[in-house]
Amino acid sequence: MSAPTIVPCKYRTGRTLGQGTYAVVKEAVQIETGKRYAVKVISKKLMQGKEHMIRNEIA
Repeated sequence: MSAPTIVPCKYRTGRTLGQGTYAVVKEAVQIETGKRYAVKVISKKLMQGKEHMIRNEIA
């Protein structure tokens, strides 16, 4: 068995921009460029059995 690969973090998360029942939207900054993004962090535990909602979200 090979050793696990370590992947350096390319983004730094910041303040919370919003939140809902199943997710939180966080500010993220790409460390190398300083470019800002919004990242939705979805709770896998709360979404169990609701996978169709995720498919609709990304479609």
